[in-house]
Amino acid sequence: MKCYICINEGKESALQLGNELDVYISKTSKIQRVKNICDAEFAIVIGGDGTLLRFSQNILENSIPILAVNMGSLGFLTEIRSQDIYLVLEEFLDGKVNIVERKFIEVIFKGVKYYALNEVATTKCEAENLTAQEIKVNDVYLNTYLADGVIVATPTGSTGYSLSAGGPIMNLDVEALIINPLAPHTLSARPIIVGEKSLITIKNLKSSALKVVCDGVHIGVLQEEECLMVALSEKKIQMILPKNADYFSVLREKLGWGDSYVKRAQYQ
Repeated sequence: MKCYICINEGKESALQLGNELDVYISKTSKIQRVKNICDAEFAIVIGGDGTLLRFSQNILENSIPILAVNMGSLGFLTEIRSQDIYLVLEEFLDGKVNIVERKFIEVIFKGVKYYALNEVATTKCEAENLTAQEIKVNDVYLNTYLADGVIVATPTGSTGYSLSAGGPIMNLDVEALIINPLAPHTLSARPIIVGEKSLITIKNLKSSALKVVCDGVHIGVLQEEECLMVALSEKKIQMILPKNADYFSVLREKLGWGDSYVKRAQYQ
């Protein structure tokens, strides 16, 4: 199979694994490395979640399975550990893995469509200003958030920026969106989950401009009375995961759930 490899060249460990992978590929007839992503039948991404988010923009029109290897810190998206790459790769070639699809969100901003796998955030440009953002869902008024910003996240993105802002974690088989106010001025302003067919409209009600950021990339500013729209897209990313992959075990490992109880039990 034809394979495209994306490596975070800023990480020495990722470069080293990439070199080892090249040696592995040279010794097998099952895989051919290609330089053009359009020629690839699958891809290997070596880095952290940020590497995968950036790479995902390159396959919006040609979704191929991705084996994402975690060389970063948390790695909610890049679930495969470096020591497991060859085992999972062989299982993929033998058709013994799960291919899990994750949807992008579509952001319509000033007549242009953008796509994000994790989230879009509309945040204040100046430190001293509080934003006022009117939110509508399917053209029905929801709330006006007085806050540092508003995050709209996918289930995939529920463990990213939204989680650090107090948002809920959504299971990956849920098709929905999170609307999450960032540091709201009132305690009653809470995150809300809306359905998969929701069209979310965000309107800037103040003279201060808002930064619009998709998956960490600044795409422009939202001026007073301007709107942007957000919805789940039909575009998807395909992730290669082992048959025994368990999302709850990933959460326990990354977030340290149950650790304190287990440690206490060891000393009783």
